[in-house]
Amino acid sequence: MIVWKSKDVPANALLHDWNYAPCLFARLHVVYTNGADGRSQWIQPPKGTLKCNTNAAVFQKANMTTWVAMLRDSIGSFVGCCFCFGDGCMKANMVEALAVREAPSWLKDKIIAAIIMETNCPTVIEACTNPAEDDSEMGIGS
Repeated sequence: MIVWKSKDVPANALLHDWNYAPCLFARLHVVYTNGADGRSQWIQPPKGTLKCNTNAAVFQKANMTTWVAMLRDSIGSFVGCCFCFGDGCMKANMVEALAVREAPSWLKDKIIAAIIMETNCPTVIEACTNPAEDDSEMGIGS
C-alpha cells in the first residue's frame, strides 16, 4: 500500500497506472507554438474546449521552486489556476514535469468535457511522447 495525498493506493494499481501511462502519452499531439521571435505564443483551443497551460520556475537565490497550471477558455478568458511553491531547488525540467503531472490531478474534479494540455518545455514533451527513447532524467528507464 502506498499513501499519496492522503489516499491509500494498492501497489498493483500503481504499477498498472505506471505501465499504462506511456499509452496515454502516445496519443498526445505535439504542436510547437514558437513565434518568429522564438517566444512561445498562446493559440486558442477550439470552441467548447479549454486549454491548461503549465509553467515552472526555480529561484536559486531564494532556494525555492514553483509551478503553475492555468486554465483558459477558447477566447483566452481566465477560468482557474492552481500553483505550488516549494522549498529547495530542483532542475527546471523536473519542475516542468511536475507541473504537467499535477495539473491533471487538479483538473480531474472539474466537470469539463475537453481540455488541451500545453507546456513550453521541449524536454517534457519529448519524455512524454517518446518515453522508450529517452535516456535523460525524464525517462522511465528500461
